[in-house]
Amino acid sequence: MTAHWIAGPEFLMLPEAEWPSTKEEPLIDNVGVEIKGSVLAVSTSLSMIMVQWEKYSSWRNLCQQNAWWMRYKCILRCKAKMIDPPPEHQTTVLRAADLEEALMALCKQAQVE
Repeated sequence: MTAHWIAGPEFLMLPEAEWPSTKEEPLIDNVGVEIKGSVLAVSTSLSMIMVQWEKYSSWRNLCQQNAWWMRYKCILRCKAKMIDPPPEHQTTVLRAADLEEALMALCKQAQVE
């Protein structure tokens, strides 16, 4: 039975008995072959703050409470890594930088929600 091929190896036009019996690797000319690749890495994480906005009487109270929680979280992470927390987190008062960091975290949380 003879078949007419539009495209394919030339041996397919021969009778099946004349087909090659061994698996031959086709020769590919590697000259001018360029291999390109790209990687796209995406990371997402859910925010664990879960602020209950209505439980706070004022924005200032919310910021202060959030600053204390963020400091506590930092201290727990340091303990888990068995390192000392930074000296600024070992005081009994909040710094302006702590409040600013808490403010930014709350703004980000509000935008996510």
